[in-house]
Amino acid sequence: MHYFAIIILVAAAGGMLGNKLKLPVGGMLGSMAAVIAFNLIVQPPIFVPVELQVALQLAFGPVIGSRITRGDMVGLKRLALPAVAMLVCMLGINIIFGTIMYRFSTLDLATSLFATAPGGMLDMAIVSADFGANSAYVALLQLSRLMFIFICMIPF
Repeated sequence: MHYFAIIILVAAAGGMLGNKLKLPVGGMLGSMAAVIAFNLIVQPPIFVPVELQVALQLAFGPVIGSRITRGDMVGLKRLALPAVAMLVCMLGINIIFGTIMYRFSTLDLATSLFATAPGGMLDMAIVSADFGANSAYVALLQLSRLMFIFICMIPF
């Protein structure tokens, strides 16, 4: 368990550095980069215990749920058609690109679909483990997608 405490300290330091450097989503990117670098240096790498994945899911659920207000629910009526259109398009794109990645790489189908999902990087990595996907590959591919978007977008 003390190894997990080390990971938390490394993640906290990386997150604070990411925020201090004013990176987009600096806390998450900084902590992830710090833990990746730490695990590349330390052999054997230190992993978060599998038992704590449920605790992490329980921690992130309220964060997301607390952002939804009564006004958001009322506004759903006018967003129904655009939401359905976006859902169908994103699901189609995810299935197409996930299948292409599966066919032309050594990744399994679950990992390919979660890696190409247009969702949150952290959410996809956490949920993918429950479906038998390689959550480390999902996180790295999602991070690559996110970094590509940040590099290519013109800052406003």
